[in-house]
Amino acid sequence: LMQSRALSRLTSYYRRALVLPISDNGRSVQLFSLVRSISSTNYPGREGYIRNPNVVQERPEWLIGKLCRDGRIAEARKLFDGLPERDVITWTDLITGYTKFRNMREARELFDRADSRKNVVTWTAMVRGYLEAKQFSAAETLFLEMPERNLVSWNTMMNGYAQSGRIDKALKLFDEMPERNTVSWNTMITALVLRGRMEEATNLFERMPVRDVISETCMVDGLAKNGKVDEARRVFDCMTERNIVSWNAMITGYAHNNRIDEADQLFQVMPERDFASWNTMITGFMRNGETNRACGLFDRMPEKNVISWTTMITGYVENKENEDALKVFSNMLRDGCVKPNVGTYKSILSACSDLATLVEGQQIHQLISKSAHQKNESVTSALINMYSKSGELIDAKKVFDYGLVSQRDVISWNTMVAVYAHHGRGKEAIEMYEEMRKHGLKPS
Repeated sequence: LMQSRALSRLTSYYRRALVLPISDNGRSVQLFSLVRSISSTNYPGREGYIRNPNVVQERPEWLIGKLCRDGRIAEARKLFDGLPERDVITWTDLITGYTKFRNMREARELFDRADSRKNVVTWTAMVRGYLEAKQFSAAETLFLEMPERNLVSWNTMMNGYAQSGRIDKALKLFDEMPERNTVSWNTMITALVLRGRMEEATNLFERMPVRDVISETCMVDGLAKNGKVDEARRVFDCMTERNIVSWNAMITGYAHNNRIDEADQLFQVMPERDFASWNTMITGFMRNGETNRACGLFDRMPEKNVISWTTMITGYVENKENEDALKVFSNMLRDGCVKPNVGTYKSILSACSDLATLVEGQQIHQLISKSAHQKNESVTSALINMYSKSGELIDAKKVFDYGLVSQRDVISWNTMVAVYAHHGRGKEAIEMYEEMRKHGLKPS
């Protein structure tokens, strides 16, 4: 009975400590100290409680990590400072918490204080923090100072080099690694593919001891984007495992290289499809001028997102079928499942401009004025163009004046200059041009 009551009491204290915010009177610090006191008491069954995985928490120090993960860094620090003893996990959790929220000064101060109480995980956390804060020099210096490194340390530094565009440094580090895992190979291959260094990526891929769906999909995507569609297909066909990203990469490769029929053949045998699969095919048909096939596919979609609707509208506009674009936009509003985005408004306003349909354009303007996009630079520019092509220069200027939330809105300025010039309003165009220069903007 004593054991049961003690366990129940300690569990209750743990639960309270985990949810109680730290206040000025330090109640949760006091409660946490009480938990430590109780957990150190020698009562029957104590060891079983502390080691029992079914108990709410095994170690009071876990609270530091939880607070950090929840973004409650100040509370975690207050708790940390009140601990009589701290282990390497506690130090590392708090350091990681500071780096996560880009407080590198506090993180480094703690790191330096940790001394012998830090291990390779602590060092790696600090290096990663510097990399994520884009303090690459500090990350590099600390990495070189590490007394020991593990695979995670090497991969972290290599990934930091790769993401900052220092591919040659990343390659050098890759070559220096005492051992590599799949993450190492995938990181380097992905970095090379993203930089368009396909020959080096291919060489590395061929050297890879064990390939996985990530490396293979990356190569399919990279080869296809660089016009090597047949090579991409060979890699795709050799894959022992494919996911939906792999299928989409191959379909996109065909579509972007104007091989839409081959893309369609692959699309038809896909084991599953997502929005990207359908939208890629619609885009491909539209780019190929096959608006009827695009429309047929769009109608068959089990569900449509804003990209699906916008792709159809944009495709019709690009194929000069503006009336159909307006019909799709009308259906989108009637459907009501998704709201137009910036791309949608730009495309439909372009359709109105080409048709010089002022009434429809004004109605769309009213919709925009009630949306979050009313002061978007691209939308403002599209509205100015629409009014300009309808000969409504006063309304175009009103849109410019209202939509100009920043003197750095270069798009709207250039559009307005072009509008005045197009309508033979040289004086206004020159005045607008000079005004741009006064604000340090570069007319184009």
